[in-house]
Amino acid sequence: MGAGAVQAMADAGTASAAELRQQLGSPPAEVIIRVVDSERLALPGQQRNEFDRLLEQRVTCRNFDTPRPLPAAMLSSLLGRVFAARSSVRVTEDTVFPKKSSPSGGGLHPIEAYLLVRNVEGFANGLYHGVD
Repeated sequence: MGAGAVQAMADAGTASAAELRQQLGSPPAEVIIRVVDSERLALPGQQRNEFDRLLEQRVTCRNFDTPRPLPAAMLSSLLGRVFAARSSVRVTEDTVFPKKSSPSGGGLHPIEAYLLVRNVEGFANGLYHGVD
């Protein structure tokens, strides 16, 4: 037990792009062309900088330690960064506009978070409704 994601992919025959292709079939088109070439607008080339070099070093890895619970503080940080209001503006007694890190038409932020929680310290597994 505890083989991890890499072993599970090897066992399923999906450890490489070729195996994924064999198991799942053809991927969607890399680029969908919606206009003819004569109507496309070319953008000027960009100058590479330190940020581009940093992005090139980024690696995505999906090796999860499934037995280890997620600390509640980490869940709180994640939810706060994604859903919480940074501040608010009270316009009238009953009208408050939340200011969040994501844009929203009219600043209304009609978003509700439904969380499927599993293996988080201090929480029973289940469905939760987040309210800011």
